[in-house]
Amino acid sequence: MENQMAGPSPPALPAAAAAAKPWSRITLTHALESPCRRPGGCDRDRHLKALGNEGQAATVHIWDLPLRLFHWLLVATLIGSWVTHELGTAWLQWHVRLGYTALGLVTFRLIWGWIGPRHARFKDFLRRPGQVLDYARSWLAGRPPPFAGHSPMGGWAVLAMLIVVGLQGVSGLFQADDFLVEGPWYHAAPEWLRDLMHEVHEVNFNVLLTLVALHLLVLATYRWRLKSDMVRGMISGRRQAPASEAIDGDRRWLALLAATVAAGVVWGIVAAAPQPDPAGLF
Repeated sequence: MENQMAGPSPPALPAAAAAAKPWSRITLTHALESPCRRPGGCDRDRHLKALGNEGQAATVHIWDLPLRLFHWLLVATLIGSWVTHELGTAWLQWHVRLGYTALGLVTFRLIWGWIGPRHARFKDFLRRPGQVLDYARSWLAGRPPPFAGHSPMGGWAVLAMLIVVGLQGVSGLFQADDFLVEGPWYHAAPEWLRDLMHEVHEVNFNVLLTLVALHLLVLATYRWRLKSDMVRGMISGRRQAPASEAIDGDRRWLALLAATVAAGVVWGIVAAAPQPDPAGLF
């Protein structure tokens, strides 16, 4: 099969990797050195061969435990925020608390994107626009090249979700519900800023719903069309990929430190809000 492919022969691999079955030498080479990362875009036909063998690849540790906990806690937080808002005034204090939690989770993920394991880092999955377009074309054709971590499209989707959730949490700090429940910065802000943040909170919620719907649609597409179960990987932390793509550990103590810093940032933002003047409340 190698003789039928144009270009130079794949570089030599370590004996253990070359002997790993049923991953072929070509599959290993192209999974590790994707043409989407090189000038000229994706060679989809060559990657289709690699993708065809993905179901037979070894399962390795890709997603660290702190990242997985972040993911599922964010899912639970977003669902809880929506439910407590729909249940009405009696649940709005919980809605506020969940908003603080969402801000803390986003802050943690921003920190983890710099200090976490390999596939959690922004530099691993935020790729140039041309590479994203190449991958999108391959994805729409039903034959995207394999990536151990986030794909070029998925990487930017992660960043978009962090921005939108963060904006929803920040705008919530300036909200009030008939003066029964108030964000900590509501009285400190001028009226024009409160009105702006109220509008942002409402419009951004619809943007968030759209992102969530797109995320679910993409997951379904990967599962049923491309035969790749992304949800299972985010539960177990393991995916089918070359052994060289495995992370070297979860860095749990570092994650605990990052979570402590994130919680401290949110606490500081809330605690720094000036108390309202009682005379101005009437």
